[in-house]
Amino acid sequence: MAAGPHVLAGYWQEENKMGVELRKMTQNDIFFVVEQRMDLLRQISGERMTEEFQEETVHYLQKHIADQSCVGYVAVDGRKIVSVAMICMYEVMPRLCNVTGKTGYVFNLVTQPEYRKQGLATKLLETLFEEVKAKGVKQLFLNSEPAAINLYRRLGFQMVDREMVLNFE
Repeated sequence: MAAGPHVLAGYWQEENKMGVELRKMTQNDIFFVVEQRMDLLRQISGERMTEEFQEETVHYLQKHIADQSCVGYVAVDGRKIVSVAMICMYEVMPRLCNVTGKTGYVFNLVTQPEYRKQGLATKLLETLFEEVKAKGVKQLFLNSEPAAINLYRRLGFQMVDREMVLNFE
């Protein structure tokens, strides 16, 4: 799939007054995305991220974006990435609720504060869901910050203890 702007639903294009484009994440986006991830984790944990952690994150994304086991979409305003969402795909032993074992983990959903509450995260996730479903993923997991729980519930996730799950049919 090309890395150009993603064709979006008509309502998004009509409502998108910000001039923000959604497109598939590329290798060129990794360093900026890692920087956003480190900022997010620092805010959540209150701890400084080590250089080793940052380097391992860059290495992970380089490897898994190249082999397509990790897919991400970004929202770009001009040349600035203002929102990102990613899914890592993997296989587990088949289960009754997921007979193929093809599974995904949603991570790194980050939207810059001035771009929140405008539907970017929802569109990024919906776009990702369509792509991973087309690749055979039947179930998604994630770990949510309290502020994002309602977003995930609106998208169909269910709380399972401390984990959330979305089963594709």
